[in-house]
Amino acid sequence: MWYYKSGLIKKGPISDSALAGLYGARTVRSDSLVSQTGNGNDWQEFSKTAFYKKIRGNNTYYLDRLTLRTKVFRAILCAYAIIIFSTCIIDYKRLEYLNQILSRVDINLTQQRIMAAQFSAYSNLSRAMMLLMFFLLSYVLMKWIKNIATNTRLFDKAFISSPAFAGWSVYIPILNLIHPAHIISMSYKLSKNAGESSYNVYDFTLVFLWYVFNYFSLIVFVLNNAFFKVSQSLDNAKAIIMFGIFETSVITFTCVLWIILVTRIYRIQRRNFINQV
Repeated sequence: MWYYKSGLIKKGPISDSALAGLYGARTVRSDSLVSQTGNGNDWQEFSKTAFYKKIRGNNTYYLDRLTLRTKVFRAILCAYAIIIFSTCIIDYKRLEYLNQILSRVDINLTQQRIMAAQFSAYSNLSRAMMLLMFFLLSYVLMKWIKNIATNTRLFDKAFISSPAFAGWSVYIPILNLIHPAHIISMSYKLSKNAGESSYNVYDFTLVFLWYVFNYFSLIVFVLNNAFFKVSQSLDNAKAIIMFGIFETSVITFTCVLWIILVTRIYRIQRRNFINQV
């Protein structure tokens, strides 16, 4: 455990990872006084501790944490994409079956309403599962954004955004529509420039497509939940399924862009850490 001084105020105790995070956020600097006991005799500059040499000398701590969180985030993204794509295929099969039912003339109105309710119930269950998976994804995203923001501040001191605020902005209404995407795109660009590589057309195209499909998938998701909830007839059920297929197709492609972007940022920041050893 560590204690540190902010001006004349002693703060702590905090863990190794918390101290490293404060250093990455520049709350604790190399000349800040730290202590492992909080007593008056063992205060020393952070740069003179073995822990400072560990996290600043070879960047092992930051690289390991980046690798772990990227692997977890990417794995959940892949799982989410697979589930969404599977839902798309299932909906396509349901649509074929529904077209067969609609072509029959021996089904009365009551039977149509029962079938429509069944189709609607399945669509609502599928939507609920997607929503639960999305909440898990947003939590891991919060951790990952905080991580890459901390790393970006190490690469470029001009990056002044708070890593903690960058992460928690995922959950702040209205702000979460803009700030997380801005942090990710800036981290990409500044990390690339810090590695003495120019931000090229490929990078711009990838970030632009990611931006566009992020907001487009959000609009489609809102429309689906606002206007395609309950079906009173098989025709309405068909419209719900068709729009659901469109929604899952858009979200699947957006997940693919996320996976590419996350991998790209990880490789850039990993190379920067290795080159600093």
